[in-house]
Amino acid sequence: MEYLHRQVKHKKKQHKLKKKKNIKLAIMASSIENNGYAEILNAESFEKELKNIFGNQELNVTSNVDGSFLITIDDRKYYVNDDKTLINNDDIIEIGTVEELKAFRDDVNSGNSYEGKVVLLTSNINLSGEE
Repeated sequence: MEYLHRQVKHKKKQHKLKKKKNIKLAIMASSIENNGYAEILNAESFEKELKNIFGNQELNVTSNVDGSFLITIDDRKYYVNDDKTLINNDDIIEIGTVEELKAFRDDVNSGNSYEGKVVLLTSNINLSGEE
């Protein structure tokens, strides 16, 4: 049974690595399509390349105003920085509630710099009436 558990875990890890590799491939293909001159990715060509690579998988691409992208593939999120760098999921911090924002604030005020991390605001947070 332990062997089967390790095999399943290994297969999931390989699947995640393949997705990351394919996202990097889409970044390169999109850059080539834009003659490699674009400082930031073209949202339209990047999404087209992702859809070509991932086919029928559930895929959503959100283009951010800073030139970065949030990609969701089968409910898993990937972040591509404005310099075309794919950020590891372990380096993404999502904040979607007032409580999470306060905890983040307190952690930063306690000295955690979150250097190397990407902080994503996942919803509009209303702070009126909050401290």
